This record gives sequence, C-alpha cells and structure tokens, in this order.
Amino acid sequence: MKTVAKAFAFLLLLPLSGFSQTLSGDKVPPAIEKAFKAMFTMQGEVFWTKGNDSEYDAAFTSDGKQVIAAFDKKGNWKETLREIDVLSIPDTIVQAMNKQFTGYQIIGAMLANEKDGSKWYKLDMVNLDKEEKMLMVTPEGVVIKSE
Repeated sequence: MKTVAKAFAFLLLLPLSGFSQTLSGDKVPPAIEKAFKAMFTMQGEVFWTKGNDSEYDAAFTSDGKQVIAAFDKKGNWKETLREIDVLSIPDTIVQAMNKQFTGYQIIGAMLANEKDGSKWYKLDMVNLDKEEKMLMVTPEGVVIKSE
C-alpha cells in the first residue's frame, strides 16, 4: 500500500512543478520542514519532491483528503492544493467546462490557495475515449493552463 501511496503522490506532483525529483525526509532543508510542521496536521507519511525551480512540494493526507503544500527554498509557504469532492466544484466552473470541453467529465479536483490569497482549481477530466486533460481554472471558469 505504501508503494501505491508514493506513486500517487509523485504522479500528483508532476504536472504542478514540472520536472521533480523525489526526496527523502532527511534531504528537506530544516527551514522548510519547520514551516511545514507549523502549518499542517496530517495522517501518515509525507512525500517530498523538489522541482527544478527550487520549489519543495510535500504530498500528504489530512482529514482523509490528499494535500500538496509548496514551499520555496527558504521555507516560505507558496501554495496549498487540497483534494475536494467533484460535487463541490462551483456551478460556474462546471458550466464553463461543459461548454469548452464537450464530452469530457470531471473525475477529480483540487482547490489551490496561493500566498497572495488567490484561488484556482486543478481539474482532472476524461472523455469516453479515455483521453485525459488536466486543467488549471479560475473560480470564474477561465482556463489558466491545459495539459
């Protein structure tokens, strides 16, 4: 089961930070680990990756939901993504996605909170041909990024 969790965490982080390398906990700078522990409570292990822009990402479970927290190399918090139920996605976004991506269904979602107070949604979508899309979307339903 741990292998599955590690694989999930690693795959979840890849689209967000570009190229990443997995880190063991002892390779995470103390300032980042201290900031992380001050901000979050979790259940189970934390899986760390370091992106090519010196961003450190922690993937973990909190209150039964997957969470990703990003920190810069000095330990400053940048953003947090929390898994949300697909049914809790605002109607504005659902309607916009239905118009823009006919035939696709939202199968997973995360809500991102940025340091500056802004928010956006990460949506995982799939169509009947099993073609997948990962979208970053504003609360108004504007697509910021599509992969």
